[in-house]
Amino acid sequence: MSANQSDKKLKGMPCVKCFMGVMHEYTMERSGVTIDQCKKCGGIWFDPDELETILGEKAVQPFFISASALVNDEYQCPRCKVGMHEFRYPGTAVEIDACEKCHGIWLDHKEWSEISKARGGK
Repeated sequence: MSANQSDKKLKGMPCVKCFMGVMHEYTMERSGVTIDQCKKCGGIWFDPDELETILGEKAVQPFFISASALVNDEYQCPRCKVGMHEFRYPGTAVEIDACEKCHGIWLDHKEWSEISKARGGK
């Protein structure tokens, strides 16, 4: 993560999805990556390359989103304030949200568990 992104952590901002919780920083033990997580719903915001680092493999990047991906203006990127794209995470049946502009990824709490399990529990 660049120093610029690190300065823009989402701590204290309202949740992308539930709008009721507040984002807080949380460091993933195995990878040492600091992510932003909603205290209420458990959803997680991954800045570019954070999910890739945590999974230990090449993660899907939002700029690979197909033209047919649904844009949901109800859920906006916490950084860019544009509608998030919904698409299926490769190799899973999990529908995730991503920002085509900044390449951030939002995973609902259950989505993180399903992707982690599908990717070998990393």
